[in-house]
Amino acid sequence: MITNIDWFGCAPNASWEKQIQQVLQALSEIKTISRARLRVEEAAESTDSFHLTLMLSMPGPDVLAHGRGNSFQSALDQINSQAHKKLSVIAQNP
Repeated sequence: MITNIDWFGCAPNASWEKQIQQVLQALSEIKTISRARLRVEEAAESTDSFHLTLMLSMPGPDVLAHGRGNSFQSALDQINSQAHKKLSVIAQNP
């Protein structure tokens, strides 16, 4: 899987990148993913300071998931949950 992570308003973080890779690995066990693109945004003035957008490309329909939260972890958890549900549906209905 080709992975691209774009960072906006925050610096790349090795711990976060490791968590992202773990999520992507778990998602790829549901269905083969050819490309994953994640945008990580942090806005200090916002209530939900983290906004993550994930696009997964694979044979069949692409999967788009969004996560917002006051912490990186809460936004990543939302992404994981949304993408997991969408991939599970696609995997059951090829």
